[in-house]
Amino acid sequence: MRTPAHMFLTISMFSFLVYSAPAQCDKSGINLSYIPSWTTSWPFVDAFKIRRPWISGSADGNTWDDGRPIPLDSNGWVTSVLPDQRVHTLVYDNAQGHYPAGRYTVLYEGQGQLVVRGDAQVVSQEPGRMEVDITPSNVGLHVEIRATDPNDYIRNIRIIMPGFESTYQANQFHPEFLDSLRTFDVIRFMDWQNTNSSWTHDWTMRPAPDGAGYSLGLGVPIEVMVELCNELDADPWFCMSHRYDDTYVQNFAALVSSMLESERTVYVEHSNEVWNSIFPQYHDSVQKAAVLGVPGDDDFQRAMRYHSQRSVEIFDIWDDHFESDRLVRVMGGWHANTWVTGQLLDWNNAYQHTDAFAVAPYFGGELGVGNNPVQTLQMTPDEIIDACLESIDSQRVMSSAQLNTVQSYNNIELIAYESGQHMVGVGSWSNNTELTAMFIEANRHPRMYEAYTDDITGWYELGGGLMTAFASCQAPSRYGSWGIKEYQNQPMSEAHKMRAWVDYNADPTDLNQDGSFNFLDVTMFLSAFVAQDPVADFHSDSVYNFLDVSAFLSSVGPGCE
Repeated sequence: MRTPAHMFLTISMFSFLVYSAPAQCDKSGINLSYIPSWTTSWPFVDAFKIRRPWISGSADGNTWDDGRPIPLDSNGWVTSVLPDQRVHTLVYDNAQGHYPAGRYTVLYEGQGQLVVRGDAQVVSQEPGRMEVDITPSNVGLHVEIRATDPNDYIRNIRIIMPGFESTYQANQFHPEFLDSLRTFDVIRFMDWQNTNSSWTHDWTMRPAPDGAGYSLGLGVPIEVMVELCNELDADPWFCMSHRYDDTYVQNFAALVSSMLESERTVYVEHSNEVWNSIFPQYHDSVQKAAVLGVPGDDDFQRAMRYHSQRSVEIFDIWDDHFESDRLVRVMGGWHANTWVTGQLLDWNNAYQHTDAFAVAPYFGGELGVGNNPVQTLQMTPDEIIDACLESIDSQRVMSSAQLNTVQSYNNIELIAYESGQHMVGVGSWSNNTELTAMFIEANRHPRMYEAYTDDITGWYELGGGLMTAFASCQAPSRYGSWGIKEYQNQPMSEAHKMRAWVDYNADPTDLNQDGSFNFLDVTMFLSAFVAQDPVADFHSDSVYNFLDVSAFLSSVGPGCE
């Protein structure tokens, strides 16, 4: 029997849902890690998609790489092999065994001799198909073409993970890869596009979906990136390489427009960290500024003004394909330098064409720079985490300065293109094994959850918009511990950085865990409230009264509509 109190609560809560103004959510994003052959991520159920470039070796196996050219077709398949030659490649080598075990299906077209060895044991074989049992190790898979018919050469090689032979064509993404991304609203494809070392400038050179692998320098095909966002109901963030000409940008935008679901918003940015002289895009900007006669006091200022100018040119092209409410024009900046912010936004009134200004509020980077590692090496893991928390406070001061600068321009939001810890040895310290080990241990410390939670919460409380983590899944090394997961199926109890993001993004009012707050959750709350079920104890005092109702309503979508 429904009590008057129960009915009152129902009416009150329904009225709240109907009449209250919906809040905007704290949008979060993730940078996808690059996908070399040794990745510990499982983006595709066809493992061959992450292969290394083809290698020419001797037929007897005594010479691994003899440097001989390998004839390829337009999709990257080997068209001929010499009698004294074998052409080979690697998949999941040096991945520390972090890829799925079990029976794989190898499929291919054409005539010749295809060999799969390393972690693979052949179970059955017939033309165009073999089954192999794989026990993962650090060796990975060695795939060899020992002979091929030039008139019907071996091509379209696929190495399908266990259980996906009947579905890989309909959905090429591994379910665990998809699940690890569902907590995020935006996917930044900087590394998937190979932005920092891009050499693709002509549209005819772009990576194709039917190409022989996606880990070959060209980057992942546009079609694949859009398909991923459609699958995840996530917004894409694309970085337009400094090498792209206008035709490339035009065709890129047109293709995305034709494929992306209409509910999705696109973030678009010129290159990545153009201010950073370690990347070729900075030096390219210096050269192009000189050619165009961009004025300035020095190369750096001229490069920044060119970056601003080129960003607006790219924005204008994308404007032709997307309505303003579906396009976020991102000007990429330098977190530590508000002078650069002014240079970028003021040049030719670029602020009038910009929706968001992006910075990277990393913390802990100072621990591996200059002479600081001398002191860092004397710290315990707990002390390193304490130092990270202090670094977060310092970075927040910089973020506040950036926010004040950006807010002086109307309708521009401060967002983070990357974020998280930045502990890595710089210069000669990158080769210090003890320092590397300490940074890895600190990243694995349970208190890293505390540091990430503090960092994330503080950014949004400050007034920052979209915060994008760097990066999705990557094994630690002397080059950094960038992955918020070390390997794809790492237990959440060990993935403290990932857990911080998941917990922050969790909606406490999604009681039936269907991914959205709706009237079903209200009904579930009311039933639990009447039954005095702890699920409804939102005030956390073991007393069931209006304070719980108030706390429940206040938690409705910490944000999300």
